[in-house]
Amino acid sequence: DVLPELPLYEARPGFYLLAADPELADIETIPFESGVVAYPGYHLGELVKAHNIDVVVIDTPPVAGNRQLAGVLAATNVLLPMELTQFSIDGIGSVFERLEGLCRAFEYPLPSFTLLPNRINARAAKTAAYLDAIVNTYPSVALPALVQRQPIADAADSATPVW
Repeated sequence: DVLPELPLYEARPGFYLLAADPELADIETIPFESGVVAYPGYHLGELVKAHNIDVVVIDTPPVAGNRQLAGVLAATNVLLPMELTQFSIDGIGSVFERLEGLCRAFEYPLPSFTLLPNRINARAAKTAAYLDAIVNTYPSVALPALVQRQPIADAADSATPVW
């Protein structure tokens, strides 16, 4: 496979954006067994070498599918934002198992995983209990929680950057 010419956009000196390819629209319809999820890791490696890139951030959808799995296989580190609900806590173990199985199946190295408890209501006792459960169950991979703040939600609603 030859790496096609890709549209790299320099947003500012040393900071590039690679737009999604229109062909990605159909990636979820391609059977997982075809190995389609393994291609991005190879192509990304070639892109990194060709352009001397130090860090790559891959933003995948939060639902399981070929795009998310391809992102995991191409990654060395995976940040998993999660809301603190019983559903999320119950599911995080199966997410780890599924991703570990995927890496084994494709003989790819397992990336480092980091959990980011997100949109925390600091006043809710139940939230504190869920946060304790995550930190106690996964002490080596849980980051400090991000508290939900209304100005951030307002900025997201109006598509205004907050940095």
